[in-house]
Amino acid sequence: MNSRGQHFAVFRLLIGAILGVAILVIIIGIIGFIQNWEYYVSDNILYEGLDNAVQTPNGDVVVRKNLKFPKGNSYAAGSLAANAGLEPECLEIQATDASVFALEGNNFIKMQNNAVAHVYYQCFMDRPECDIYCIVSFGKALEAP
Repeated sequence: MNSRGQHFAVFRLLIGAILGVAILVIIIGIIGFIQNWEYYVSDNILYEGLDNAVQTPNGDVVVRKNLKFPKGNSYAAGSLAANAGLEPECLEIQATDASVFALEGNNFIKMQNNAVAHVYYQCFMDRPECDIYCIVSFGKALEAP
């Protein structure tokens, strides 16, 4: 084999490696996009579930299953309440697993790790200080009255 043929073989190997890396980068990008999309959809379902519970404030428990939350994501009672048309003091946040959810009082929650959880909602009309009072519980089942 002459030296020209040997150089071409190395060149073909280099092109193959570059194409392999490019395909790998594209696949990793697609996986990241899909994961971010799942978090976005879960976030929308979280707010939609609260809206549904506010529409029927009779104490029935509304459940949204298998919502995905990224590490570091947080929710404040004020922002959840404002989105649902409630006063901030009329919404309570609860959680079950301290290794996944960092709960501060009953008005702020932060995700300690990536999590998949059921979220439970329950709204009432029998509180004197609020027209509608709601509980949003991450991973902790609520009981109907």
